[in-house]
Amino acid sequence: MASAMGVETFSNLQNLVRQYGENWDVIGREMHALPSMLKHAWKGYSVDTKITAQWTADELATLRHCEKSNIPPAKAARIIGTKLPAQCMNIRKSLRHSDFNDAERASNKKLKWTAEQDQELDRLAKIHIRKGGVDWAVVARDTGRTVRSCLARHARIKHDADLQQQGELAIRVSSEVKRQRESGTEVDWALVAELVGATELECLECSTYDEGKQRWSYDHRTFSWDLPNRMRDFIDKYYPNPLIPSFAASRFQTK
Repeated sequence: MASAMGVETFSNLQNLVRQYGENWDVIGREMHALPSMLKHAWKGYSVDTKITAQWTADELATLRHCEKSNIPPAKAARIIGTKLPAQCMNIRKSLRHSDFNDAERASNKKLKWTAEQDQELDRLAKIHIRKGGVDWAVVARDTGRTVRSCLARHARIKHDADLQQQGELAIRVSSEVKRQRESGTEVDWALVAELVGATELECLECSTYDEGKQRWSYDHRTFSWDLPNRMRDFIDKYYPNPLIPSFAASRFQTK
């Protein structure tokens, strides 16, 4: 009965659970079914579960992902969250391969995320941590979107947060560099780093205050250019091979 239960039967089961709790002996008598089968069918659902008859593009795409991963209908239904095993079995039989592809393409269209949905996605990603990482199947089920969509959006949220943090750091660093420069002293990068709570290299890379430029001078005694030599020494110190130098940082150390 667990795999054959339809929407109407599940709704009846749900009402009985609301009335009797998970008293499967009583519910079994009411539904003329084995208590053990009803208990198994109820696993993963609750009185708040909303089972829908119509399939959305995201639900179809999730089902196709389950099919590719050899996930059985019973587990696929619980991953989707709004469908029963019988619905998953029926749609797999009735939809042609091209239908799945059409649904997958439809689900990949850019759907706008709201600020509230971004916050909810970030919250779910933090609470559904399993061994090895985030359980994106559960996150996708709870957000009503595909795993791929949740992964891409979460990566974008983290990227935007990093940019914002870098921007705030750049403002603090540049303000302190400007203060030191305008006081007539050389910039003390160790002090800057201590005041803003970052490393010297991070401060050098993100500072945007850059007043004045220094001409490259040739030293006839050493037959070399002073500024390039200092730039080389700076790169050797902070960017050992194979790190790629940040010339935005090196411009401060060659003055």
